[in-house]
Amino acid sequence: MTGLGRALWSLGVAGVVFGLAIVPIVLTSDLVPVKGLTLGLALVSGWGFIGAGLDAWWRRPESNFGPLMTATGFGWFVAGTGVSDLPLVFVVGQLLGNVFIASLVHLLLSMPDGRLETRDRKLLAGGWPSSSSSCSTWWPAWWRPACSSRSCGAGDGGRSRSGARSGRCCSPAWP
Repeated sequence: MTGLGRALWSLGVAGVVFGLAIVPIVLTSDLVPVKGLTLGLALVSGWGFIGAGLDAWWRRPESNFGPLMTATGFGWFVAGTGVSDLPLVFVVGQLLGNVFIASLVHLLLSMPDGRLETRDRKLLAGGWPSSSSSCSTWWPAWWRPACSSRSCGAGDGGRSRSGARSGRCCSPAWP
């Protein structure tokens, strides 16, 4: 087995481990109303991107398309951590939860060889840094993070006893 083959097998095993790590996060989350369906779609999507990316990487190692597709699958699993009840895991999921979207847009714009050729496509790919911001950082003032009683279970509209926003949920609330 070549060095590339060993590396791709290692990434495949890491993809399976990442997917299995999402299972307890989703099943124990209070933020997910339909746990089975959400978990099934998350695993199929993440493993689908990772598997197809590894296959494309193996068949055409000179192309960037396989690594981009694999990164999209891993980003999908990172986004799944945004529903965790553990504070640190929740924060990581919220901060990096949109990276898979930037990766997917990059993937679609760079078809078929995985490289961005034109200036406008390169400018669009410049959105990578903004995709890793938290939900409340870049929102306009009229689009505020808030909680519904269903997602938080408190019925307090995302506010603590002191009246301050808890900052735990990121669903939009219109003024």
